[in-house]
Amino acid sequence: MASEPASEPPATATPRDISGEGVYVTRKRSIFSKWLHGKGAFSSPANQPAPVFRSADVIQEGYMLKQGSRFRMLTKRYFILRLEEKHMTLGYYTSKEALVLCSETPIGPGHALYDISVEGHHRLELRHGTTSLIVEVETEADFVKWKNCLQEAVRWHQAMVFDGANKVTSYGKKCLDDEAAEALARQEAAKKQRETVAKKAQAAATANANKPKFLPSTRPGYQCFTVSNTKFEIPVDYSYVKTIGSGAYGVVIAAEKDGRQVAIKNIQRAFDDLTDAKRIVREIKLMRHFTHKCLLGVDDILEPVEIATFDDVYIVSECMATDLHRVIYSRHPLSEEHICFFLYQMLMALKYIHSANVIHRDLKPSNILVNANCELKVCDFGLARGVVDNLELTEYVVTRWYHKYIYI
Repeated sequence: MASEPASEPPATATPRDISGEGVYVTRKRSIFSKWLHGKGAFSSPANQPAPVFRSADVIQEGYMLKQGSRFRMLTKRYFILRLEEKHMTLGYYTSKEALVLCSETPIGPGHALYDISVEGHHRLELRHGTTSLIVEVETEADFVKWKNCLQEAVRWHQAMVFDGANKVTSYGKKCLDDEAAEALARQEAAKKQRETVAKKAQAAATANANKPKFLPSTRPGYQCFTVSNTKFEIPVDYSYVKTIGSGAYGVVIAAEKDGRQVAIKNIQRAFDDLTDAKRIVREIKLMRHFTHKCLLGVDDILEPVEIATFDDVYIVSECMATDLHRVIYSRHPLSEEHICFFLYQMLMALKYIHSANVIHRDLKPSNILVNANCELKVCDFGLARGVVDNLELTEYVVTRWYHKYIYI
């Protein structure tokens, strides 16, 4: 409040000026009071006036208990949260009647508001860096009002709309758009976090599933282990390297013998279904018969323990790096030279197969194996058939997505 003669009555908190608009005329502390409270009175400008603001700019006002920074004691102070051109300012005064300014803080995006209430005490902490202001509100209703207003004040700078001259053209918005954006951002962050956790869990589960679990073997010179829920019993000459993949007819692993990597395909319960058994026998016969560099051949068929318990079939073949399906859908595009070289090798393989009066009937990218040198081998002859005159073939045996090109 501006200084007045002693004979005049003290000014009220919201006097009215000649235009009829309510204003707040505050006062500053005396020089001795500033020095006593460590406010640096002698270094501050002496002619700086006390704030004078309109009552229309006041967002929230009322008494709260302020916690001291040194002795942590609560002192009753009158707080006013008011709107300025580019931010909101929170100031506290000795009383509503005197309006002697103790301190004020411009609030911006650098501030953070925390609810530190304990049982029976409604408290808020306004923090900026290492400094903080802790207040306690007496009633729950006032606590909710102050909390909402201070949260809006923290976000207020982002809700301002400026013109070309850096003047505010609109304000007073309740920051609903910012709240919606923050809520959406939190939802997206939580979703990404859940996806990351799920991917890590899936990767860990896959890694654990692909690790072999060794079991005691009853057959001399053989080792027994399970991988991808499939039991393998192979000679000790083969050392497990990794799991290549699994399909309808079994699991394929990479193993090493005498410094050379091979692929071992385990077909479990090969004789449970007669049709599947015929296809397995047909595939083995064709793989042993073909000796072309672009066709996958058979290195070995592991001998069963005994005919009476013969159930699983182990096919040992050359180990390739990947298949054409994975290459096509990888991030590295194929050059024209790669495509021409792959087509050349596929046509050589098909010409060789057709020269033996055999059709593949399931030619697709996942049945075409490739290695790092772009060498290609056609595999999976389970649906292949020999062609003779007047032979009745099955009408539909192919993979549906490739049935237009399967008979070339």
